[in-house]
Amino acid sequence: MFLFDITKLAVCACMNICFVANFYKTYLFHEIAKKLEQRGFRVFWIVVNAPLNTFLRSHYATDRVLYINKRHASIDSEPVGDFRLNELVFGDRVLRHEAGWASTFLKNIQKPLLDFVRDNEIKYIFGEITWAHEILLHRILRAFPELGARYLCPHTIRIPNGRFGFFEDEFQSKLYATPQQAEVDEACVDFTVSKPDYLAINDARLHKARSLRARLDRVRRYLTRENIDSLDPTVTASRWTLFRLRAVEELNREMYRLVRTTPYGPAITSQPYVLLTLHKQPEASIDVIGRYYEDQLTNIVNVWRSLPDGWRLVVKEHTNAIGDRSIFFYRKLKRLSGVILVDEVADTYSLIRGAKGVVTVSGTAAYEAALLGIPSYTFAPCFFNCLPMCRHIDIETLRHGGLWDQISSPHVTMTNGKIFIQMNSFVGIISDPESNPQSVSDANILRLTEAFCENLL
Repeated sequence: MFLFDITKLAVCACMNICFVANFYKTYLFHEIAKKLEQRGFRVFWIVVNAPLNTFLRSHYATDRVLYINKRHASIDSEPVGDFRLNELVFGDRVLRHEAGWASTFLKNIQKPLLDFVRDNEIKYIFGEITWAHEILLHRILRAFPELGARYLCPHTIRIPNGRFGFFEDEFQSKLYATPQQAEVDEACVDFTVSKPDYLAINDARLHKARSLRARLDRVRRYLTRENIDSLDPTVTASRWTLFRLRAVEELNREMYRLVRTTPYGPAITSQPYVLLTLHKQPEASIDVIGRYYEDQLTNIVNVWRSLPDGWRLVVKEHTNAIGDRSIFFYRKLKRLSGVILVDEVADTYSLIRGAKGVVTVSGTAAYEAALLGIPSYTFAPCFFNCLPMCRHIDIETLRHGGLWDQISSPHVTMTNGKIFIQMNSFVGIISDPESNPQSVSDANILRLTEAFCENLL
């Protein structure tokens, strides 16, 4: 054991890794980075926000921090490859509103990103897969395999609670297989189907955000431009664009009061039904992971017309998404015969257990359904498609029918799927300290550091 630890320390001493800063999660990554540096890693950073750039440069050498911002849109630089920039712009919640400079910005930051990774011989980059510059960096590393660098996204696996994994693709569908494959006893695999902890945290934040005081505070910040970094490509700096987006959101939230929903009961359960759960939007789970299926009304229509005669489609709104969609969205879906908009506070597990199947783009409802033994379907590839009751589908699947037959696979069992997820995930909370202060507790940082160091590198 002593010799193993010495060898590990020697590897760490020559390992360069990098974190991509992302708002409050930067502080979580910073706490992990401090522990990793104590173990011999050399830590680098990529940042797009000026205050965070100042914070990082106060803790790390200047040459270990790459700062990129909107000014790169005017600094001409040759692209290093074809990375489908239109796709990146369209999926980014800020850049999609910035047609004037968005593509130029993404073109001009390619060489600085590549040079930073190459010159510093960085082997692992840890970050989100949310913003266009993060996905671009992921694609650059894949386009230059000679760098020997890998982009990994540490992210919650949702179920079981309090565990996370490292995802190696931009759709968060592939869990990075850990080098140390320990045997897992099925009796120790806890897959209790319960709502992920982050949902309760998000609900509490949303409830607070809807208060009069919170709304007035947002108006004040809008007028004072407080905390607005005009050069940050992940921040909407235009007053008009910001006003329009926020005004529409508030209007939609108020108009939702006029939307008639159906409570869970005989009106739903009297006939066979399929449950389709909506996503909050904009959100990476739909705009990035679910790209090309981000039009949720089109998804509803396509699933609805594939149903057997006499079946209904029950649509459930995400409780955090009220305000994302206009009243016209709900009116259009309710014009479809046999489509029911269920009350958004209806118990999801009751809806799942009574359904013939569950459909979502990449949502947790499909994961929960599969664990409960209900056939489920995702339009985006998801890591929990390894469960035998969860299938990745596409438009062609709907077009050719037969979707609603029971899923069965002779090659995969529920036990094997659970064990795979358990073996390639770790105990620990990946969240930003603003949402969950427990994420930066000493105990959690130690667990995360062990997962980064011992089980991954």
